[in-house]
Amino acid sequence: MKETRPFSMKDKIGYTLGDLGCCCTEQFRAMYLAIFYTLVLKVNPVHVGILMLITKFWDAINDPLIGALVDSHKNKGKGKFIPWIKFFAFPTAVLCILGFVNVSNVLLICSLHILFTKLCTHVSTFHLVVFQV
Repeated sequence: MKETRPFSMKDKIGYTLGDLGCCCTEQFRAMYLAIFYTLVLKVNPVHVGILMLITKFWDAINDPLIGALVDSHKNKGKGKFIPWIKFFAFPTAVLCILGFVNVSNVLLICSLHILFTKLCTHVSTFHLVVFQV
């Protein structure tokens, strides 16, 4: 049987700092995105609320799907989550910035927000899954 090392304080701090970046980004978007959409882009607040509700439902469906996708993928590198995090980190950052671009197309706003939520799952969920194991 393979010997495993204990989960040290260094590991706990590493996971905490990894989650801190995702949480700060998500809270920034949660606090300011609705205000930006309604005051700057002049989107109806009802539509913004519906968009936020849809993305939360999508996130509830998306998280287990992404987890199953990663579990089914065979990786021969250091860990099974590292390639996913590395691949999706930059597109997630770009979409976070694009979420605050002044565009007048509501469909584009919705698409960018839903895509950001999906990509954020790729980056943030994996280290949380590893931490719980």
